[in-house]
Amino acid sequence: MIKYFTAVLMLIITTSCNKEALPDCGCQGVTTGTLDQSLAVYKQRLPSEYLVTGLKPNDYFYTICNPSFVDGKITDGDTILVSGKAHKNCFEGESFIAQPSLLEVTAVRRK
Repeated sequence: MIKYFTAVLMLIITTSCNKEALPDCGCQGVTTGTLDQSLAVYKQRLPSEYLVTGLKPNDYFYTICNPSFVDGKITDGDTILVSGKAHKNCFEGESFIAQPSLLEVTAVRRK
């Protein structure tokens, strides 16, 4: 009986340890919120940095996680309707510059 119990216990421990934990920040992290057809302006600040700024009373500011998704669909300065999953920025510490959250875009179109 003890061998059976030990074998079951070891099986439970090994299967529970194999689950890969999601990071709590970054584009691969857990979703902290969603946008659904939210009105925004698209900006390309640097060749590698694509931004979405909200136009509603609760303004938001996101860096796009998947810029290849929007390439060719919208251009710099376009007013857009955007949907996507928001993720927490991994930056920690003090900063004089606002650190935008991250946005995994799932749908985008020009307004």
